[in-house]
Amino acid sequence: MDAIKNESDIKGVWLHLHGAMTVENVGSAELQLLKEIRKVIGFDIPISLTLDIHGNIHPELVEYANIIRSYRTVPHTDQGETERITAQLLVDAIENDEKIQPAFVQVPLILSGEQALGDKEPLVSIFEKLGEIEEKEGISTASYFIGFAWADVEYSSGSVVVVPESEEYTPLAEKIAEDLAQYVYERREDFKFDAPLLEPKEAIETALKADVSPVFISDSGDNTTGGAVGINTTLLKELLSREEFYGKKVCVAAIYDEKAYEACSKYDVGDQVHVELGIDYDEDSKPVEIRGVLKAKGDLMGYLGNTDDKVGDTCAIAVGNIDIVIANKGDSFITVNHFKSAGLELSDYDVIIVKQGYLFPELSERSK
Repeated sequence: MDAIKNESDIKGVWLHLHGAMTVENVGSAELQLLKEIRKVIGFDIPISLTLDIHGNIHPELVEYANIIRSYRTVPHTDQGETERITAQLLVDAIENDEKIQPAFVQVPLILSGEQALGDKEPLVSIFEKLGEIEEKEGISTASYFIGFAWADVEYSSGSVVVVPESEEYTPLAEKIAEDLAQYVYERREDFKFDAPLLEPKEAIETALKADVSPVFISDSGDNTTGGAVGINTTLLKELLSREEFYGKKVCVAAIYDEKAYEACSKYDVGDQVHVELGIDYDEDSKPVEIRGVLKAKGDLMGYLGNTDDKVGDTCAIAVGNIDIVIANKGDSFITVNHFKSAGLELSDYDVIIVKQGYLFPELSERSK
């Protein structure tokens, strides 16, 4: 807001937000931010908005943004491409001096992210449909938002947004949005989970007995790519209570506990370590006693695992067949570099437990 208030010659505003950001006592953070921006710049300057496909789109959002577009991949690999498209559409709107209002239709459907993957039906067909719509004369872009099921808000649901090229095509955009919403709703029974859904004990037993490796277990109830904290010790408790591992090597990456990390970080690699892991926030994060050897100290990388994006620190403790990564920040291991930066070799493990919903591309390619 300070940047906008201090700039006297704004011709357009480009934003990359999420779409499901909720603030207590405020509601939709995206909507609130756009309202504040409009108070400064008025309604004659176009705003272009890039959003995650898992956004819970507030119905009023289209009254404040002229251009809205979501990703076309799940997991998300097209952020850069989507940013370029929304930037170009903003430039076009500025040059053509067009007053555009997107069409919005809510889809009465709540899905968890694990039920809608980009390379599976019905998302494959829905993405194709979006491409076809964007080929139509008078339409700039079209988006389907899966929504974010874990946000307890009144506008938690799927939705579609269709952006016309100019004001004269607004009725066309509204008609297409209605048809698109109906198309998605008619495919609602086609959304399926991509992996077997198992309770913790059964998941571990199944993974350890598998005749292939590596097998990934997704601790989706503690999905740090979807807003969770990364504190759950439930699966770790199950592992530590086992006697038989069938010769398999297991990695748990990672559990967030600042106190446990601080205690471990004082030791040298190779030292015997005794620590309680678990912040005791609720039943799922009850402390677990860990006795083992400090195997590695490393870096916790940010969301995409880039080598220049360190966000925290890690310690890895070896307890028999299990290597446990403890982090001083909640973030997810979604790339090979996340493991490498933590001082671990992904190929050493037969079973890998990660805190996410669906596997991201690098891990998915390795998973058997």
